[in-house]
This record gives sequence, structure tokens and C-alpha cells, in this order.
Amino acid sequence: MHKVSGLNVQYGEVKAYSELKVRLLNAPHTMMFALAQFVGTTTVKQAMSNDQLRQFIKEVMHSVIRPVLPQTDEEKEAYIEGVIERFDNPYQHHQLSDLGLNGMQKFRSRVVPIWRKWKGEETAAEHYLSLSLAALIYYFRPTEPDQESGTTVINGIAVPLREELSTMNFMYAEWNNVSQRKQTMQELVLNVMNNEQIWKESMECVNPAVVASYLTILCKEGGSAAIETLMKHTNK
Repeated sequence: MHKVSGLNVQYGEVKAYSELKVRLLNAPHTMMFALAQFVGTTTVKQAMSNDQLRQFIKEVMHSVIRPVLPQTDEEKEAYIEGVIERFDNPYQHHQLSDLGLNGMQKFRSRVVPIWRKWKGEETAAEHYLSLSLAALIYYFRPTEPDQESGTTVINGIAVPLREELSTMNFMYAEWNNVSQRKQTMQELVLNVMNNEQIWKESMECVNPAVVASYLTILCKEGGSAAIETLMKHTNK
């Protein structure tokens, strides 16, 4: 028997459950790191101690990721319980800014495959995924061009960024166009979604209008307001 990722869940064949780790541990990390910082937290434990974020994270695992995984309900529920226990561990200080390094690449490999499985359906999952992507786009606002390692500013604090140079330069230029009123938020989102250098393939699973609506709220009102709007859409 093998222990997986420090969780209190054991399996005979670890390789057979690698998708559980990528989708139910790594993907929630990637979906939360930016939004949680906009709410004002800096570690995974702090995020789990915030009622809004805790609900967001648990719903991501239960309502967005769990339904599209092939394992049995028992296996998925056991893994989710172990992940939540890990996230709640007061002795682990996972910095959200560390989870955000190479965040675009992580989103592409960990989260986009989940989104594709929903096949563009208008569901609660679409809103969770769209808010997460909006937070990612808002997060990647490099303060300087021509650097693979730079910074963004969140709540007045400089936060480290790292990503492929072409992506950093692209995001710098896109946000510069927004600041100069040369394009709207929805045009920004469309340009990001159409960038095949970032995503490597078509992003037809994404509704840019929904992402842009959450991005606008993040920019104008902040992370908590964006989550409140999400809950209104998904609790109907």
C-alpha cells in the first residue's frame, strides 16, 4: 500500500490514481491561488479559514471536478476529504504566490482539461471556472515587460510572477491597452482566449462574456464581490 501526496488516503496502485492528484489537489490549487489573494489571504490555510473561499474551494472539488472524473464516488470522496484535511493543516504554510508561479501553464495543463469535459455547457461549473480564469487574467498584469520573472501588484503589495517570456510580454501589452482605454475587458479576454501560444489549442469551451463579467467585477469591486456574484448565479 502507498500513501499518496501525504494524504490520509492509501492505494495499492499510485499510478492508477495520478489523475486524482492532478485534478483534485493540483487543479484546486491553481483555481484558488489568484482569487484568494484578491480576497486578501496569502496562504492556503488562510484561504480555508475564510468562509467565502472555503465554500468556493469545496464547491470546485465537489461540483466542478468530481463529476467529470472516472473513478468511483467512494474513491473521489475519500480523496477530497484527504485534500481538505491537507489544506486545513496549520503546520503547512503553502504560499499562494508560490502556487501562482507559471500559473498560466498550470491552468492550461490542470484546469482546461476539466473545462473541456463540460463541453461548453451552461452550468454552475462554468461560473466557477470562469471566475477562476478571470482571476488568473487579472493576476497576470506584469509591471515590467521583457522579463520571465517579474511582479504584479495585489492590494498594494508586489507579488512575484514567473511565466514564459512571450506570455509575460503579451499580458503586459494587453493590460497596457486596457489602461490606455484602447480596448475593453471583453476584448482583452477574447485576445487571451485566442492566443494559441498560451493554450496550444482552441479554447472554444470558454464563454468570453462570462469571464469578462467576472473580470470587470474583480477590477472594480474586488475578490469578495466576485465570489458573491458567483454564489448568486449558482444558488438559483
